[in-house]
Amino acid sequence: MATLSELVKVIAAAQGLDENQVLWIARYLREDGLITKGGRGRGGARMGVGDAANLLIGVNAPGGAKQSADLVRIFCEMPLWEDSAAPTDADEWDYVRSGDSLSEAFRRGSKFSSALRAVISDRVEGSKSGTASNEVVRITLSGPDLFARIYMGENDPVGGGDVWTSCRFTSASELVEPDGEPPDQEVSKTFTHRTLNKISVLLKN
Repeated sequence: MATLSELVKVIAAAQGLDENQVLWIARYLREDGLITKGGRGRGGARMGVGDAANLLIGVNAPGGAKQSADLVRIFCEMPLWEDSAAPTDADEWDYVRSGDSLSEAFRRGSKFSSALRAVISDRVEGSKSGTASNEVVRITLSGPDLFARIYMGENDPVGGGDVWTSCRFTSASELVEPDGEPPDQEVSKTFTHRTLNKISVLLKN
């Protein structure tokens, strides 16, 4: 299992971000109880899938570092209500999304936190066995009207092939600036299987 500093380094390198920026967000999340606390350096707390998921949300959420903890909580609670790769009938949707932990995390109404953790866990298990359920993963967080998307499939969305999920998690919340107004700019940030694969290698050791 990795330390927080190791997780910060991997995410910063994978996403081309300044390491200090990622560390700043990580500290806000840790102080707010969203990342495991305990010790420093090699004796520090060991990071798990939940810690990695929360830091990925905090780093990619469409807001500043000081807003990261609030945004992580909002995104984590977002329910899944739309999946173009699932049956439209609610009972059929839930039937298709059953049988294993990854599928069940994408049932109708599932929370974004559960889905993201399941995706990371699937990559961790895949890195152990040399396989993963889906080759391509794209996860997008958008604002100021906050929502998230997860795409998993054989190829990129424009490349065709089998699509396992293309779903949207929504919330009634919106990003608000200190003056009380939402920013007049649509912001979307995406991370992919490349980041997830590097995190999974770190977490499995």
